[in-house]
Amino acid sequence: MAGPGVSVPQTVTVHTRDHGSVTIAEPAWCLGVHVAGGFRADIEHAGEDVELLVDTARGQARLLTACVSERPFSPTDTSVFVAVELGCDWHPFSSETLADLVDQLVIHALGTLRPLVRKLRALEGEAP
Repeated sequence: MAGPGVSVPQTVTVHTRDHGSVTIAEPAWCLGVHVAGGFRADIEHAGEDVELLVDTARGQARLLTACVSERPFSPTDTSVFVAVELGCDWHPFSSETLADLVDQLVIHALGTLRPLVRKLRALEGEAP
């Protein structure tokens, strides 16, 4: 029994088709939603979604979604990563590659989209 101020590690049991019931440590950031009936390698911890929403003339549109994830039994990589939904697919990012993505988004916004703002403002000011 843990004393005051001592947290007890949480676990979760997920039923898999290839290893039966698998009990694993549950990270504090995981939302606790685990799909049963898959393969053990498919078990994934996922944190809260962080969305980039943009206001458009037709309402809000989702540009991208990201969340902390981990696949503790992955045959290729068991490290914690950030999954980013770009288009219709999820892509894994380490802290280094996520920093690169952030830099690319900033460069695109300032180097490509900001000049389009100036061009559009100039075009809107022209008489037909």
